Amino acid sequence: MLLTPLRRSLLRPWLYVGALVALVLFAPSAYWQAVHGWPFVAIMRVDLAGESLALTPLAFIRQQVAFVGPLAAPIWIAGLWRLSVRPPLPAVRVFPIAYAVMAPTVFAMHGKAYYLTSIYPMLLAGGALTVDGWVAVAGYRWAAVGAVAVGGVLTASLVLPILPPATMQRTPARSERRPSRQRLRRAPRVCCLSTWPTCSAGARWRNT
Repeated sequence: MLLTPLRRSLLRPWLYVGALVALVLFAPSAYWQAVHGWPFVAIMRVDLAGESLALTPLAFIRQQVAFVGPLAAPIWIAGLWRLSVRPPLPAVRVFPIAYAVMAPTVFAMHGKAYYLTSIYPMLLAGGALTVDGWVAVAGYRWAAVGAVAVGGVLTASLVLPILPPATMQRTPARSERRPSRQRLRRAPRVCCLSTWPTCSAGARWRNT
């Protein structure tokens, strides 16, 4: 933010009003965390200690492509370039800067690959501007839109809670994170956020 014209927002009150609203919205989640022993803090400790299931760089990139859809990958990559090199407004350069900082940070900290998904709508918007400038024929533009839509439908089961958990475990995005049997034997017992009521007090937490 300090590297873009958005730094002027630090002098305006609305930024701090928005932060206060975000704090109010976060309060119920913070209360749940406090009541249940701050499980997310335990999750982050496991991740920082390198005890979570780490992805290889290639697997991390593959999951980024899978979450948005392979057919949409050229669009958001073009958007990353457009917002970095030729942004429609100087302030929107904050999005590629954020991506360049957060992607290696999430990977290095063994964070979940889906932590980055919230930034892709902005990159797709930038990519749409690029495609609109590159493709002069309206029919080709609609073909690009259709390809992205079809790709989204085909990959929706990887990122949305559509399939039962047992089936979801067999999808490519999940199988890349599946540890070997030898590693499972060495791993300590952990709890998942989705099954926390059944975990013993001495078990550690892991998010899935």
